[in-house]
Amino acid sequence: MGEEIHEIAAETVESQWHLGLSADAFRSPGPEGTYWLYPFRAYKTFCPYLVGTHAEVGELLARYLALGASTLILDEIVEEADLRHSLTAVRHAEEAAA
Repeated sequence: MGEEIHEIAAETVESQWHLGLSADAFRSPGPEGTYWLYPFRAYKTFCPYLVGTHAEVGELLARYLALGASTLILDEIVEEADLRHSLTAVRHAEEAAA
C-alpha cells in the first residue's frame, strides 16, 4: 500500500530532489548494499537509509565527505542507541576520509 501511495505522491510533487529519488527508488527492487531506498519507496520515510556495519556505513559516508558533503541529516532518532550507532559510523567515516 505504501508503494501505491508513493506512486500517487510522486506524480504530483514538484521537488526535483524528490522526483529523482523516487525514480531511483522505483528502479530499486529492494534493499541493496548499504544504500537503501526501499523505506522511501514504501512511503515510510522521506530519505534513503544507510544500513550496514559501522565500517560499511562509515565508508559510504567517507565517499560523501570526499565529494564535499559537510552536513548529515538523520531521520528520526528513536532511541539513544540509534544516535550512538550513528556517531560511531561518522567516526569511521572521518577515519576513512583522513
